[in-house]
Amino acid sequence: KSFRDRTGGRLNVEYAALDWFKTGVNLSVAVTKEYQNREVFNAQNPWAGVYLANPYEPLRLPNGSINLTMQGFSPIEGQDNNPFVQDRISGFATVFGEATFLKNFKLKSLLALNYNTLKSESYLQPGSNLANILGYNSKTDAGNQDFQYVSTNTLSYQKTFASKHSVSALAGQEFTKNSTYFYVLEGRNLPTVSLTTIENAGTPQTTSTSKQDFAIISYFANASYDYDKKYYLTLSGRRDGSSRFGKNNLFSDFWAIGTAWNIKREKFMENVRILDELKLKASLGTSGNV
Repeated sequence: KSFRDRTGGRLNVEYAALDWFKTGVNLSVAVTKEYQNREVFNAQNPWAGVYLANPYEPLRLPNGSINLTMQGFSPIEGQDNNPFVQDRISGFATVFGEATFLKNFKLKSLLALNYNTLKSESYLQPGSNLANILGYNSKTDAGNQDFQYVSTNTLSYQKTFASKHSVSALAGQEFTKNSTYFYVLEGRNLPTVSLTTIENAGTPQTTSTSKQDFAIISYFANASYDYDKKYYLTLSGRRDGSSRFGKNNLFSDFWAIGTAWNIKREKFMENVRILDELKLKASLGTSGNV
């Protein structure tokens, strides 16, 4: 009975306003509804039931009721009377502008927005097998709202000299801000199957909300050089600051250096037909997470 329905749309637009300037917008929206099975090793999970239930037991008893099997739990009864549904809405958008000047320089600014909501409902219906065993029925509502935006600005340079010397460089700054809100509501002893909201619960239980916010700012640079597409050198560095770091240690620095040798482009490899490409690479650097 599990299912997942997803409806979405996407729009990409890019416009060259001037010879040296272009802009663009990317939009994406998706709405998803899911009906999930019980946990993998739960006796009411239909996939577990394939292995746990006796294959010779009938689906229903002579009186027409669902057979709870020797395990005492029927996956079909659990699917019908203990539903777990999730609804998601996801939206993503980017807006950018890019300017080219002095032939070899590009300046680009980009703003990205990401918004997600999740709502889940788990219902242990009155009169269900599990509710009778536990001595109570229950309803749990939970979910979150997540919003994130990223602002990125970069300046890049690229040029080839004397047909063999290629140089490229990039420097930039990026800022990320994220805010998430969580909630959980639970109640027990609802009077009827048709009343599914927590306000109808005779015995309120868990009520919890929380928020989480963090921000990251980064400065980065990269430079690379290659000679005749044979010898390569790349240098990069970045400085990241996070609100999750300690007050006296907000920033961390990372660097990397890499080299490569395209052996296949050497003259002594010209007559070697069994190889399409052969490269030797080496790199060294630092990394971390925030």
